[in-house]
Amino acid sequence: MAQQRSLLKRIWVYSVNFFLMKQLYMISLLFMATSVSAQSGYLPRESFEGAAYTLAVHEVNFEGVENSSKMRLPYSSVKGSPFYKDELLWATFYDQKGKMTGKQKAKVNLASHEIHFIGEKEMEYVAPFELANKVVLSHEQKSDTVAVFARLVPGLQFNNKPLTDYVQQLTFGEAVLYKHTKRYVASADSMFGTLKRYYFASQNSYFLKFDADPVYINKLSLNALLSIMPESKGLLEWAKKNKINVRKEEDLVALIDEWNKTFSKEK
Repeated sequence: MAQQRSLLKRIWVYSVNFFLMKQLYMISLLFMATSVSAQSGYLPRESFEGAAYTLAVHEVNFEGVENSSKMRLPYSSVKGSPFYKDELLWATFYDQKGKMTGKQKAKVNLASHEIHFIGEKEMEYVAPFELANKVVLSHEQKSDTVAVFARLVPGLQFNNKPLTDYVQQLTFGEAVLYKHTKRYVASADSMFGTLKRYYFASQNSYFLKFDADPVYINKLSLNALLSIMPESKGLLEWAKKNKINVRKEEDLVALIDEWNKTFSKEK
């Protein structure tokens, strides 16, 4: 009888120890999973801790007059692209204080004015605005800069309202040229008016900044530009000699670059 009680006691102790070990094992697995989850992330966790991530939506509002139902169109139904570049580029992100918050493959959506980046499980997410105030795009394994986009540029206004969209910085120096692009859906009739076709169109606006707030370039003409560019004597002759047409973006950028090179106080 005593032997039977001793055997039952040993079985009970063994069962308790097995249960406790199993619980500890489960807790250990849970801790490891939580630890891995905390260490993984879309961008550096020390900067993105607590940030909200949303999946990118490949749809766009169609604001045409015939759209009484406020329908949204999938990108696949619209000819063209809402993105600055369709290819994914390396994007270095900065917050409003100029602190680097991460580096990730991304592309700029000029319809929604969001930055899409590739995050966990190769899914496409929207970068939080507060951590992507400035984005520098470059090619993989290269140090070249493809484009620089920034939002909340101090003093930047359009139609007497602060412009909070992303704007592309086209020149660097005392004279800074910004470009705002709004990509939107336009429509046209096809098949003798029996069908609608949709395509992405763009509206571009340019702003020029010296030491004050950026000025909206209301008219893209050489004389209009020279009237707002200080101490630009000789620039008109340079523009004529180089057959500059400021309606072409590359010529407009060349003109501002020439001013920075020749007339800027910072040169």
